[in-house]
Amino acid sequence: DLGGRAGLTTDALPATLRRGLGLAPRPPIALPAPLLRLAARLGAVWPGASLTPETLAMLAAGSTGDPAPAEAALGWRARPLPLALAAEPAVAADRWHARLLPARPVIRAGLAAVWLGSGLIPLLLTPPAVNAALLAGLGLTGAAALAALWGGALLDLAIGLGLLLPGRQRRAALRASLAVTLGFSLLASFAAPGLWAHPFGPLLKNFSLFAAALALLAMED
Repeated sequence: DLGGRAGLTTDALPATLRRGLGLAPRPPIALPAPLLRLAARLGAVWPGASLTPETLAMLAAGSTGDPAPAEAALGWRARPLPLALAAEPAVAADRWHARLLPARPVIRAGLAAVWLGSGLIPLLLTPPAVNAALLAGLGLTGAAALAALWGGALLDLAIGLGLLLPGRQRRAALRASLAVTLGFSLLASFAAPGLWAHPFGPLLKNFSLFAAALALLAMED
């Protein structure tokens, strides 16, 4: 077995990593076992999830071993984690990465929800008269308006679904979201310029969507 001489619990490991990053200590949060099992079942179907039934079973059983045979064969002994971290001091980029990594899926899920909602709401919830009035501002009526409505809704749905996919598809969806956000903002400015003065700021919020997509694109591997 390859490992160090001191085992680390799941509470001690992040505490050690926080010290290595130069972050203040934080108390661990205990989660009920049924909640962990439920999260693991969800992780089994979520691409890239670190918590799955297999990893949960490994954590429950423990994953320590006897490093003595490997040390004797290799003539090498692993350093304790605090010493290894101290040998390569953390820099600001490491702290940025540590903070952004858990935020990335939250931002991605939020953006996906917005795009999926933007595709479903006009088709299922928005009164047809409201859709017709907005499209009429662009000079679209009848079959052209209906085609524009469905085309825009399907495009939004495709972007939302693309954000939930891994790798190249997600990057393509993010780039498409940037283009569509800009395009929609311009079209809406002509079709309903009064939206810029709306108290809920529906067009102003597009700046937030654009910035979030840019941030996710920058965080893509």
